[in-house]
Amino acid sequence: SPPSSGYECDDGVAFNSLSHVLAGLLSSLLFLPSSPSRPLGQVAQAAAVGSWCFYPVYNLVKRLLTSWETFASSSYSNNAMEYALASVAGLAAGAAAARC
Repeated sequence: SPPSSGYECDDGVAFNSLSHVLAGLLSSLLFLPSSPSRPLGQVAQAAAVGSWCFYPVYNLVKRLLTSWETFASSSYSNNAMEYALASVAGLAAGAAAARC
């Protein structure tokens, strides 16, 4: 069978996209409303920064190792875009929540 491009329409694709969006939203929502002067706020900000660094590197390494021959057609850019757009939406939601 031909190599998978990651864009097949099956039950796993919707869940996969949702998981990237939720991860991006949650990582951003942890960051803005937390106060760095409190210990829990420092933990939340460290978790947010860690997830911002971890997932993009993990995604890149995974795609390079599993589909280096077909990297251009792998799901790397799709996954990265879902995560990035959700992170921006999470930053906006966090900023709005901090103003309330």
